[in-house]
Amino acid sequence: PAFLEAHGAMIDAMAAFLRGDPRRYDTVALVKNAGVSSHSAEIRIMPIAAYARKPIGDEQAARLRMRLCQSWRRAGYTQGKVVRAMREMSAQIAAAFPDKLIGLAFVTGSNRFPTLQDGRCAPRQRNTTLNTMIRDMVETYGDRAVSNSTTLYREGGDPPVLDWVLRSGGRVAFQLTRQQAGCRRAGGASCDPREVEAAIQAGLDADALFIEVHSGNVHRHRALLAEWNARMRAR
Repeated sequence: PAFLEAHGAMIDAMAAFLRGDPRRYDTVALVKNAGVSSHSAEIRIMPIAAYARKPIGDEQAARLRMRLCQSWRRAGYTQGKVVRAMREMSAQIAAAFPDKLIGLAFVTGSNRFPTLQDGRCAPRQRNTTLNTMIRDMVETYGDRAVSNSTTLYREGGDPPVLDWVLRSGGRVAFQLTRQQAGCRRAGGASCDPREVEAAIQAGLDADALFIEVHSGNVHRHRALLAEWNARMRAR
């Protein structure tokens, strides 16, 4: 409750500041609900180590998820609590910005939240928390709801839940994965514009409202991105 109160106060203060000058407010297209995250705007509370299978391996990752889940369980965590918190934060945003889109950015995969079944940790079971949040937001806000997958690359990053979002009246968006779409970590040696172009096309084919790009993609592919930006505007 203390966090939700502080979040609501922050959202109201931000809206008041932006409304202080119509030019500022008019620049806002979307407000993301990023209140439940581990370290970035993507919805998740388990740290990266909990779902990274390399280099630690599947078994070690499963043991780590179990320990993390047990810590969350002792703290009183439940899926219902975090889903209700997300619902309240979206409501705060919707009230403060009644004419703006509401976004929920997420990393695909089912290990983003602790998995509890019958009050016990079950880290090997598929977690439904993220899909529940996405469904709840779309059913509540319809075409104001934007579900933003942040793992777009040439051959992936468009999970089945986004098809459901579109069928249910919501909107979808993407973010290029820098490491897999043209600018891998290994010294930045692989920056193939064909990978970036194919990834952007995949996002457009999935009816993206917008596609975010990382700085690594921007400074290596300025001309390409300018061209695709013009194409998106022309749709």
